[in-house]
Amino acid sequence: MKSLLVFAPSRADDEHRRGALERTRWIAEQTLTMLQSEADWTPVPLLDTAATRPGLANAVESGVAGAVFCVHGRRNQNPTLGDDALLGDDGEPALDRDNVAVFAGAWIHAVACRAAEGLGPLAIHAGVECFAGYRGALLVEWSPSELPDPIREVFCRLVVSTTRLLARGERSEVALCRAAQTLADNVESWFLEQPDADSSWILFAQQLARVCLLLPANQASTG
Repeated sequence: MKSLLVFAPSRADDEHRRGALERTRWIAEQTLTMLQSEADWTPVPLLDTAATRPGLANAVESGVAGAVFCVHGRRNQNPTLGDDALLGDDGEPALDRDNVAVFAGAWIHAVACRAAEGLGPLAIHAGVECFAGYRGALLVEWSPSELPDPIREVFCRLVVSTTRLLARGERSEVALCRAAQTLADNVESWFLEQPDADSSWILFAQQLARVCLLLPANQASTG
């Protein structure tokens, strides 16, 4: 059995960030549910107050083969503002250039703003097998409690699609995007048929379909 870390804080200083973390925390819950059907993987949940840098260090001591981070991402063009990082429940960097090497040989999926722009390349340089993330900010303006029942199953499948395929060994960006795009298009089509369509669901769904997969230079992503 291989261990898959699922990391999701829930605390933030301001209401907007706290709301965003509630939604990414929900994605982590869907990931843990999905892993129940993946026989080769044992989930290692680090949620809420456990989702910190020290908690991460303790969790990886016995080794993990993959990790999913459902967090706030920090991308700083100005080095004086701090390194690129994924933030923990205490608001401090949980994963950055100084400790990302603990995932050398493992894969990472970061559901976080701008992670593919900043931390992703650092992770690959540190020996991470592959890093799936997103360029730009993810718009998590929707609420799981308001997810309509007719589209709930499809949306839940979408938020775990990339993680599921990575866990099954997929290393093609084209394949990851294609799978997510099919589900995202289904989400968009359903909402557009509604009289008062909420575009926040559509925007987020389409963002998930534009996952960026970073690999070592000597390992090409196949189609």
